[in-house]
Amino acid sequence: MKTSIVILTYNQLYYTKLCIDSIRKYTDKDTYEIIVVDNHSTDGTVQWLKDQEDIQTIFNKENLGFPKGCNQGIKVSQGDSILLLNNDVIVTPNWLSNLTTCLYSSNDIGAVGAVTNNCSYYQTINASYKNIEEMIAFAKKNNVSNKDAWEERLKLIGFCMLIKKEVIEKVGLLDERFSPGNFEDDDYSFRTRKAGYRLMLCKDVFIHHFGSTSWKENLNNFTELLNKNKQIFQDKWGFDATYFSFIRNEIIDLIDKPKYQNINVLEIGCACGATLLQIKNIYKNANLYGIELNEKAAEIANTFANIVVGNVENYNFHYEEEYFDYIIFADVLEHLYNPWNVLKNIRKYLKKDGIILASIPNIMHYSIIKNLLNGNWRYENSGLLDKTHIRFFTLNEINNMFATANYKIETITGSILQQSEHDMKFINSLNTITGKDMTEQYEFYQYFVKAKKIEDDIRKNTQKENISHKTKMNFVTLFPETENVHLTKDVGIIPFIMGKYYNYNAKIACYKNGSYPYLYKEVQGLKVEFIEKITGNPLEDGQNYLIKNAKSIDILHLFHLTTRTLLWIDTYKTLNPNGKIYLKLDANINITNHKLNHSVFNILKKCDLISVETKYLYEYMNREWPVRVEYIPNGFYDFTKHKSVDYSEKENIIITVGRIGLDVKANEILMEAFRLVAHKLQNWKLKMIGPIQDSFKIYVNNFFEKNPDLRDKIIFTGEISDKNILENEYRKAKIFCLTSRIESFGLVYVEAAKNGCFIISSNILPAMDVTNNKKFGDLFEVDDINHLSELLVKYSNQEKHLKKNCKTIQKFAYDHFRWEDICKNIYHYLTSNVELLEKQNVLSQDDIQFNKVKEIILNGLKSNNPYDQVFINRLYYNSEALKLSFWKNHFELEALNYYKEINGKILDFGCGSGHLDIYAARLGKTIHGIDLSPIAIEIANYLKSCEPTSIQKNLTFSLEDVMQEAQTNIKYDSVWASHVFEHIKKPKKIIIGLRKKVKEKAFMLVSVPLGYAYDDPDHVNHFMNEIELKRYFEKFIAVIRMDTDYKNKVIHALLRF
Repeated sequence: MKTSIVILTYNQLYYTKLCIDSIRKYTDKDTYEIIVVDNHSTDGTVQWLKDQEDIQTIFNKENLGFPKGCNQGIKVSQGDSILLLNNDVIVTPNWLSNLTTCLYSSNDIGAVGAVTNNCSYYQTINASYKNIEEMIAFAKKNNVSNKDAWEERLKLIGFCMLIKKEVIEKVGLLDERFSPGNFEDDDYSFRTRKAGYRLMLCKDVFIHHFGSTSWKENLNNFTELLNKNKQIFQDKWGFDATYFSFIRNEIIDLIDKPKYQNINVLEIGCACGATLLQIKNIYKNANLYGIELNEKAAEIANTFANIVVGNVENYNFHYEEEYFDYIIFADVLEHLYNPWNVLKNIRKYLKKDGIILASIPNIMHYSIIKNLLNGNWRYENSGLLDKTHIRFFTLNEINNMFATANYKIETITGSILQQSEHDMKFINSLNTITGKDMTEQYEFYQYFVKAKKIEDDIRKNTQKENISHKTKMNFVTLFPETENVHLTKDVGIIPFIMGKYYNYNAKIACYKNGSYPYLYKEVQGLKVEFIEKITGNPLEDGQNYLIKNAKSIDILHLFHLTTRTLLWIDTYKTLNPNGKIYLKLDANINITNHKLNHSVFNILKKCDLISVETKYLYEYMNREWPVRVEYIPNGFYDFTKHKSVDYSEKENIIITVGRIGLDVKANEILMEAFRLVAHKLQNWKLKMIGPIQDSFKIYVNNFFEKNPDLRDKIIFTGEISDKNILENEYRKAKIFCLTSRIESFGLVYVEAAKNGCFIISSNILPAMDVTNNKKFGDLFEVDDINHLSELLVKYSNQEKHLKKNCKTIQKFAYDHFRWEDICKNIYHYLTSNVELLEKQNVLSQDDIQFNKVKEIILNGLKSNNPYDQVFINRLYYNSEALKLSFWKNHFELEALNYYKEINGKILDFGCGSGHLDIYAARLGKTIHGIDLSPIAIEIANYLKSCEPTSIQKNLTFSLEDVMQEAQTNIKYDSVWASHVFEHIKKPKKIIIGLRKKVKEKAFMLVSVPLGYAYDDPDHVNHFMNEIELKRYFEKFIAVIRMDTDYKNKVIHALLRF
């Protein structure tokens, strides 16, 4: 099997050499031939090519362009397949063998392509590297042949396209009308599809692509050529190659079925079917249908889906009623004369719980209003005022349209374009004029709607739940001292997220303390209301503010346990007894030294939510105080797109961040400790980041006078207010050190953790939480210079430990300290007032059980059983998962039903708290759950006791270790092990133990996270693909089949004893 690699050159010798050298280095010698067609280069390329003995060459006397040059190469080729390769590519290990494996895996695959760092049409993947060596290392990890990494594509980009020779013989050569280049690959892709072949994108092949090097010097000509060839394509095929090939990922993301489930999908206006095809890539058992007005485009889509040509407004449907799970209208409804009737008429073809997915342009976008105010309503070829749009929609009209047609809108999200400061001011002006906060309705460029079919008899009830009818609740953070710096801390971030994600009208009430530039970038959308400075006393001015505004505030957010806070609580509740109060204590260890009297607690009882930032104080307060306090830590927020930190980015730097020189920060302890061991930290530097107190500058000057050799090793950066610059400082540092004498919960801790820093801290309360009881750091006693210096030396010399920590602490931080997740907990606490519901006798059974489960865990807080810690952590970090309702539609329950081999008496190995077993029993399964955690089994048995007798008889739970002697002689028919084996280093003993408990040839269903999904420090295995999981099991038990669920990021394995 030989591949003919056809490369075109036109100057750019540097890139050509890199390309051909990489082919020679990373391709088996006898598997290919190189054919280079040179289009009259003048930079030495011709002579260099003539000097190469292993390259077949064709030298043109003029630049014939890409299609003609490729055809020349194809005509002289001798290979079984032809690979069209750009000369600005660097290939990588296993590239050609992986491409070939996919190409010949099926007779109907005609061509395949690779992924890269720089390419159009969704062939780019995230790849972080700084040089060729790092790129090759990245590619080695990626380029492991894996059929699950292949996707069928509508078209492939021609920078690297491997084609079977038989396809070329059947389809013909590239269309030379597209010379000198562009759109010939679109054309060839569609010709190949129409000839009956599939096109595959191999995500298990990564190569580097510099991109359009021959055109960079004349971008104007490049743009002109694009437009010219785009028109040639449209004249030939009858549709726009770009517009008709869009993959609507934002629509696909709204599908929430399990990956392995059979689903029926109809797309109205499916174009060439790119979205439908991507749905098939994700949902392998999907049945695809479409209606398309353009006959030529429908022919392409018909190569893989059931497509009919017609106008949906007058089409006579022949589908079975209640057949479709999803019907898609992606930018279609605005093109219809009567979209209301279309939605009504198509409703009967949806299943009872069927879903409409739609994208709809927003005519209320601020750009439209701005132009209208200037007298303009200019139609365009695309966009919000597309010439072909017949109907126009605001959010209200979208809600009304779906409600009228008997649908309940489950979610409405939207896309937001980049805004200037002037745009934001204009939006604020619109809000002022209308007297309503409709920021999102001005910002959203396009709405994405997920609407569920409902029955006529409940239509009236559900109409009231549409978004436009929901009045936003007012969330006010009262903190008079707010400065710009507070906006990216808890003071500003909490109201910012409550407004952005939870539909609150959120704002901060404060004095005007300078300017607030963060409002225009980092926390764009957050509002600040300036309170009158009548007396200059924050207590009194805050009191006056509440007297005027309490009745309009739905949720009042306060900080600290102080006299003024207690007065504000009492005032607010007197004026607005139905309003809610969230008190964030922001407390340190000193609060345990104060004996609070009954009058204080009587006021605190008026709060709907009180939270503290550390586990120690959470346990202390719930033990000593007569009011309930929740654990809600501080967190971090990614102000730019999250990019995980690779250890290779880090340098030998120790940093500390904060207000340098405050007595409480004890920065001199760090400087003195560094001084003691500087001779052992030869290649290390210490960076002190933050504004320096004037009084501390005297100490610093004296320090450097005594230690002039440390001037270059201890660096003071001053204040860094730019979040991106500060983030880069964290990313570069290997060690973060905090020497504070006391803290409530410094945000710098989690900023360091999320950037992969090893944490060395004084032994204060939040340090134990952020380091997860010293798993991700180490502690020294306050002001202990000698111990700190020892730790600096110890960990600066443990490169492997620092590297491992870099990855695991990032995962820990993102699992436990993201402000988005923290505010989700705040939202849930504020939207379920348990005491009030209990008084009104309307507390749901789910909430009653939830409270009991929390009580079981709280009673076991002092447990030394390591298996209990999982459930203690769940109370802290994801308490919603303790609710039975959380698991109702869980994908693992779907999987249990899907694998019919798991039946009879089922042994749930590692059942945890039994939540899923309850639902399985409700579905008729007979299950015995075993676990090593006493808390888990107590919860499971409690939940069982709440079920009807008919369900209880199908459920049993016991505390049991499978490696110990069996407690009973019962033999089970099958085993279910959901998210267990990632905790078990070697499965041999477990498999032997389980084999004793089951009947001969019993099946076992195992699920594990895919790669680092759902990761925590207790995971000892990370299975990157099915191959790794198979290797893990195959020596001890028969592997029957495996399925990867990419949406939920799990691998399922069906095994047999």
